[in-house]
Amino acid sequence: MKKTKYRCCNCGLEYEFEGKAKEGLSCEICTEPLRPLVQERELKDKRRKLIKSVTKDFLSQEMKLGIREFMSLINEIESLEKELEKNKKIIAKLKKALRKRNAKESM
Repeated sequence: MKKTKYRCCNCGLEYEFEGKAKEGLSCEICTEPLRPLVQERELKDKRRKLIKSVTKDFLSQEMKLGIREFMSLINEIESLEKELEKNKKIIAKLKKALRKRNAKESM
């Protein structure tokens, strides 16, 4: 007959019983319920999968936020470059006007 392993929920002591998984078994030491090891493994797998999916979702959200911030910084840099070009043109015009004025005054 197939033996089923159980573990105590409280103290972690392991037991082996013959037959299929049974409900209502309790630990001989602390009288807490016993859980089949297969069920415990499934719970651990579910927990791992949940943690992995939550972490993946969190990271993808962080990436999206990072990309948005990066794109907004690029847009800001481009607008500042355009403003710099405008200011350079204005400065060039002012220098040209100043040279003309200085040339007229020196005559």
